[in-house]
Amino acid sequence: MKGGRGMNVLITGGAGFIGSNLAKNYIANGHRVNIIDDFSTGKMENLSDIIDNKNLKISIGDIREVPLLESLFRECDVVFHLASFVGADLVEDWPIDTIRVNVFGTETILELARKYGRRVMYFSTSEIYGKGSKIPFNEEDDKIIGNSSDCRWSYGCSKFLDEILCFSYYKKYGVPITVIRPFNTIGNNQSGKYGMVIPRFLQQALSGEDITIYGDGTQTRCFAYVFDVVNGIVKLLDYKHSVGEVYNIGDDKEISIEDLAIKIKSITNSDSNIIKISCNSVFRKDSKERRVPDLTKIRKHIRYSPSVSLDEAIEVMINYVKREKEK
Repeated sequence: MKGGRGMNVLITGGAGFIGSNLAKNYIANGHRVNIIDDFSTGKMENLSDIIDNKNLKISIGDIREVPLLESLFRECDVVFHLASFVGADLVEDWPIDTIRVNVFGTETILELARKYGRRVMYFSTSEIYGKGSKIPFNEEDDKIIGNSSDCRWSYGCSKFLDEILCFSYYKKYGVPITVIRPFNTIGNNQSGKYGMVIPRFLQQALSGEDITIYGDGTQTRCFAYVFDVVNGIVKLLDYKHSVGEVYNIGDDKEISIEDLAIKIKSITNSDSNIIKISCNSVFRKDSKERRVPDLTKIRKHIRYSPSVSLDEAIEVMINYVKREKEK
């Protein structure tokens, strides 16, 4: 698959945070983009910058609707499959739907890719590393998950099954796939509604509300700006040896959630108090103390190197939130 000008790109979940930024990148570079989204979590506002572009087409629907999806597959050269339930809060509330959309939706994508000979860029998640304690997380690590009675695993486990489906279609039918495991990605258009930590902290800090930390705040995360993640994804498509491979993508600079809250309070000059809430009191069981990606493979293959610092990303997001509040 050549990444030259004039591709027809299909993005499932293209009205979501990463999907909309990916769409903007391809539109800006002269490609045609088809988006399918049911707008359960995606927003039309995410596409406002390109909504009137003649090279953008938006279809509203479920990725399990085969006739609609098949019509889009006939036109596309490559599909970026991002459609999924997203966010810890939403997954805990809708575990059955999470599994159904992730597994049946991905099977539909892969079947059509096999039928039409299409390239697939599948978006997995860092959640598949489960309760693993070997840091940093390497693509080849074995997976350790929690008890099956805990429905929070519906997301990570269904995504892991999706990965197995992808590699099975690659090995059995020759479907050209690449699996991408994004770690915490941040930027404009990201909502704090479904548990995303930085948008939630920013909204609380800028509104003078308590900045709420789930747990003791010692857990660490690494945050990458969406601009860097999207550029890495584009390069992976263009890299011919990425077919049949899985890649972590994100940043590997750690920060504790408490230090993150302190940083956001300082940068926003907020008078908010920082308070800690027991995980059990909000039905949130986040057992991963550290989540750090091993980026050795993606650095070696495409010279991936995040360029936007956490402080820079937060500043951009603050300005975005302020503009949105003024509307």
